[in-house]
Amino acid sequence: MWQRLYRFFIYLALPFVLVRLWVKQKKVPEYALRISERFGFQLPAETEGCLWIHTVSVGEFLAARPFILALLKERTEPILVTTMTPTGSQCVQKHLAGQVVHCYAPYDFGFCVRRFLHQVKPKALIVFETEIWPNWLYFTHQKKIPALLVNARLSQRSFERYQWWRHLAQEVLSQFSMIIANEQADVDRFQALGVTASQITATGNIKFDLEISPDVFDRIHKLKSKWPHRLAWIAASTHEGEEDIILNTHTRLLKKYPTLLLILVPRHPERSESIAKMLEQKNISFKRKTNLDSMLSPHIQVLLGDTLGELLVMYGASDVSFVGGSLVPRGGHNILEPIALNIPVIVGPYIFN
Repeated sequence: MWQRLYRFFIYLALPFVLVRLWVKQKKVPEYALRISERFGFQLPAETEGCLWIHTVSVGEFLAARPFILALLKERTEPILVTTMTPTGSQCVQKHLAGQVVHCYAPYDFGFCVRRFLHQVKPKALIVFETEIWPNWLYFTHQKKIPALLVNARLSQRSFERYQWWRHLAQEVLSQFSMIIANEQADVDRFQALGVTASQITATGNIKFDLEISPDVFDRIHKLKSKWPHRLAWIAASTHEGEEDIILNTHTRLLKKYPTLLLILVPRHPERSESIAKMLEQKNISFKRKTNLDSMLSPHIQVLLGDTLGELLVMYGASDVSFVGGSLVPRGGHNILEPIALNIPVIVGPYIFN
């Protein structure tokens, strides 16, 4: 009953989804590309019997990458990786081009999901972290396609929100064949929403399985050679409201360490333009990472990380790291990447997520 109500109300939301997509493509033109895929049209061929793996954006894909690489070694089925964002799409194509099939995930309207499943014909659906869409699960369940939620986490904040829709959450979560959670606290919260003990297990956070390949260290050495004999600190995965604090801090630090370099990497690369304007307004000399083709001039105070999929390299080229999403109530981001490279980590007060 609750899923039928959901399907009724989500159809009412269709005009708002289209308006939101139009607004997004104004800010990020890539959202205007391949729109048909989001509605279940013009999907890639040769996917029948595939393993459908969904990673919403860059962070989820990078977490899932070791898992996907292991599947490529052990399984013979084609692997379809879907994302929701253009940056996620670019990351899949950069890291696994020619190894997996990629397209955008369908919107959670019944007609989109039915058309997607009819064309793709997946053997199984594997969803990473907390990307839960009722119609995906309803129609895969109807077609007896097993669905797994992998590296699942449910923060206290999210749990309290789900409590408002407890009956719908219970219906939807019951359609997962298996939920593989990060830790016991996640298991307890899922079970409080109606997930049975036989349906869920905790195996640890897959982000701890990060392996640094030798080519990453080569790229780190190459990048760091662009500013020899300078200390550098990185502010990574920053959100709106954090850059102003970080730049004011860097200005103060420059009084004591005149050659100090800040590597500033916004969580969403499309924000690089607005950050560049902020740097200009503050009269801070900077260079874009995309334009860094030679030695970094000593007078450059900030390197603006506006490239995709190079955060690990920029962490490695730094002496100290600050991980963003933690100076504003976003909840923080992955600190395991700098730790894996033995880079000291600083975070703000908001690390609840």
